[in-house]
Amino acid sequence: AVTLGVIVVLYRFAKGFVASVAVLLGLVAGTAVAALAGRADFSGIGDAAWFGMRAPLHYGMPRFDVMAVLSIVLVMVIIAVESIGQFFAVGEVAGREVDERDIARALRADGLATVAAGLLNSFPTTVYSQNVGLLRITRVTSRWVVAAGGVMMLVLGLVPKVGAVVAAMPPAVLGGATVVLFSTIAVVGMQILAKADLSQARNTVLVAASLGIGFLPTAYPQFAEHMPTRQLRVLFESGIMLGTLTAVALNLFFHHLPSRRRPRPGTAVAADAP
Repeated sequence: AVTLGVIVVLYRFAKGFVASVAVLLGLVAGTAVAALAGRADFSGIGDAAWFGMRAPLHYGMPRFDVMAVLSIVLVMVIIAVESIGQFFAVGEVAGREVDERDIARALRADGLATVAAGLLNSFPTTVYSQNVGLLRITRVTSRWVVAAGGVMMLVLGLVPKVGAVVAAMPPAVLGGATVVLFSTIAVVGMQILAKADLSQARNTVLVAASLGIGFLPTAYPQFAEHMPTRQLRVLFESGIMLGTLTAVALNLFFHHLPSRRRPRPGTAVAADAP
C-alpha cells in the first residue's frame, strides 16, 4: 500500500524527472517502511559477491530430444503470441504504427535473446508487459534510452550484490508497483480496442468471445486438465493463446471469408450492362 500510495502521490504532484522515476521511488519508500516494520531481510546482501559470472553451458552441452523440442516450440509459440500483443502496445504508446516487418524483426530479436539466454544458463526470455507499462507511465519511448537501460542491466547482472538487493524487497512492495504497471497495460489495450468499430455486431461478438474464452483458464483452472495430451494441456492453460486464436479465427470468419447474401424480397437485381 505504501509503494502504491507513493507512486500515486508523486504522479499527482511531482513533475519532470521525479515523476519519471516515481515507480523507483515508490519501491525505495516501500522497502524502507518494510525494513522498519521488520518485514525485509537484508542479510543476503553482505554475503553476495561484488562480481560473479557463470561460464557458458555450465550445465553441459545441449541435447536435442524431439519431444522436448516440440514442447518448447509450443511454449515459444504461445510466448510469441503474447509478445506480438506487447509489440502493438509499444506501438500504441510510442505513437507508431507496427507493421509486419516490425513484428518480424522483434520476434527475431526475441529468439536470439532466448538462444543467448540458454547458452548463458538462463531461462528463455520474453517481452515483459511491466516494461510496456513503464513506457506508458514515464512517456520515455526513445530506443536509445531503452538500449542504454539494457546495457546497464547487462552490467548490473554481473554484480550479485544488486541481485541480492532486489531479492530483499518484500513481495508486497513489488506487488504495489506491479499493480500500476499491469493496470497500465490494460489501459493501453482499451485504447487499442477503442479504435475498432464496436458499433457493428460482428465486432462486438468477436471481442466478447475472445475475451470470454481468454479468461476461461483463469476462471476455471481445471479446464486444461481434461485435455488428452500434455501439449494440448500446455496450449489450453494459456488464456492469451486461447483468446488470440479465437480472435484470429473469428476475424477470418467475419471479415475475410466470402459471404453470399440473398437479396431481400422486393429488391431488384441489377443486370450486367452489355
